[in-house]
Amino acid sequence: SEMGFDWAVIAASVSAVAAVVALFLSGRQMRLSNKQSLFDRRISIWLTALGLLELYGNSKCQLKKRNEPQLALDVTFGWLTNNTFLCEIGSAAAHPLEPENQKPYLIKLEELKRIAHEARFAFKGAPSEAIGRFVDDYQELLSSIYRYQVLMSNVQESVNRFHWSLEQACKELGEPEQRKDLFAAFDAVATSYDDISSEKMRRSIEKQIRLVS
Repeated sequence: SEMGFDWAVIAASVSAVAAVVALFLSGRQMRLSNKQSLFDRRISIWLTALGLLELYGNSKCQLKKRNEPQLALDVTFGWLTNNTFLCEIGSAAAHPLEPENQKPYLIKLEELKRIAHEARFAFKGAPSEAIGRFVDDYQELLSSIYRYQVLMSNVQESVNRFHWSLEQACKELGEPEQRKDLFAAFDAVATSYDDISSEKMRRSIEKQIRLVS
């Protein structure tokens, strides 16, 4: 009849409402998933950075800039890699360019570079740059020590082969210039360490993590 229900219209309306509800729930689920993913990324990056901060804090007293060839940096490198994240490359500086040590070392340095890039995307504002820069500087510190160890290995080889003094071998192979690069890495990581270690920066980083938890 004219007063009867148009069941087709009702069914279509119910279907439309159901579709809107499903879309809303799907969008909400996606937002929650994205939020969880961002939280997981931020906490993972920050825990890695905290590990590096602890290593540097325990080892920085060994990074002394002396006006002479830097000896025993392989020991310092071992301390700078003395946690579960980096321990597999701890002996790399003591045996530079040996394939069994070099490949894991290169892989780990690439991983540190990736984490630094991720930090700049996952965090916002000052924490983004502070974390990214510190991880980058830490990676460059390890790289600089390794390169210096390669040089000093060649210096020692020249001392043995040509019966040069240590001073002469260092001069011939450009050790003073390499030392300047090494000291620049010392200075860079010291600066970014101080920046990220400030109470204000720590609070800002932890606040960003809590906001998405």
